[in-house]
Amino acid sequence: MFVKKFEAETLEQGLKKIRQELGPNALILGTQKKKNGLLGKGFIEITVAAEKKPETPKNDIDEQTLARLFPHRKTNEVEKKAEAQSKPVVKKVSGSFSRYIDIEDEPHRASAKPTNKNRYELEFLRLGISQQASKELGNRLLCDFPEGLSDPQSVENKKGKLLLNQMRTLNPSHLLDRKAWTVIGTAGSGKTTSLVKLALYLRQVNKPAFLSTLDSRKVVSAVEMSQYSRMLKIPLKKMEETATPGIQLIDTPSIRLDSEQSNWGLVKKLEANRPAVFLSLEATLRLPEMMRIVELAQTLFSIEAILLTKMDLVTQTGFIYDLLNQTKLPICAVSQSQSFKDSIHFPDATGLSQLILRRGASV
Repeated sequence: MFVKKFEAETLEQGLKKIRQELGPNALILGTQKKKNGLLGKGFIEITVAAEKKPETPKNDIDEQTLARLFPHRKTNEVEKKAEAQSKPVVKKVSGSFSRYIDIEDEPHRASAKPTNKNRYELEFLRLGISQQASKELGNRLLCDFPEGLSDPQSVENKKGKLLLNQMRTLNPSHLLDRKAWTVIGTAGSGKTTSLVKLALYLRQVNKPAFLSTLDSRKVVSAVEMSQYSRMLKIPLKKMEETATPGIQLIDTPSIRLDSEQSNWGLVKKLEANRPAVFLSLEATLRLPEMMRIVELAQTLFSIEAILLTKMDLVTQTGFIYDLLNQTKLPICAVSQSQSFKDSIHFPDATGLSQLILRRGASV
């Protein structure tokens, strides 16, 4: 322990001097008032203890003064110091060199390399799956398959298995026993085109069918259906002619989203025939718009399944996962916006999961 005495005119000045020399941790052992002789001025003597003796600060060398007194140093020492100031300061520690870095100049940056969880979440997000669902799928991928994630092909297969758990499809063979089918949807959703594609499918499986229409809002509806009837060589019948053999394919007017009351006429007509009702949804719509249409349709009709149209116009198919997760409805078919030939498909659960991963060759 180091002990030293300080003298000052006042106690405050002494304490200030102690802090400057020994720091704030110095221990005061005692104070005493003294005088310089009988008539001398009084002062305070403070006895202080510290853990160690303070180092004597080195005086800075005045290079300009040295250069003036010793001209031969001018071109050597001054230039050397200027050169040293322009270089980064280094300190040798245990045989290696490290540069002093100002935190303000080079702030610490978080690693840009994502964790496994973040990487898998991003992969699901890139498919078009919602953020919350992608987070859940990423966590499940790590929890359900803790091993075998180093192989990219193995990861893709495991992602397909996770998606497969949510896939719900409707086998078209179950619909062949129904007496009537209809496709409902909003304007421009491709419901009439989808109905014609279903008629082509029935002809391919040698199942008799005929067309009917409830669309009285459009003047050209009857003419349009007559043209389809001639093109497909499928008869066009009135709704009342239910005794006609074969499956009845009913074309309907567009459902309106402004109010439920505007669709009551269509609801009553379909209740009399009780067809299998498919909901036509445009794949190019945003998920909230799809959900709005689904919720309205389910309040009015008994929806059998969803028929996705215009699939060839979308680049991210992950919305299918969120659609199935939120609606609890199966998907019956997916359709393209191109020609009628080979443009509608009935995928099973595996095919639908492969479609989301964009490995489906047909769509």
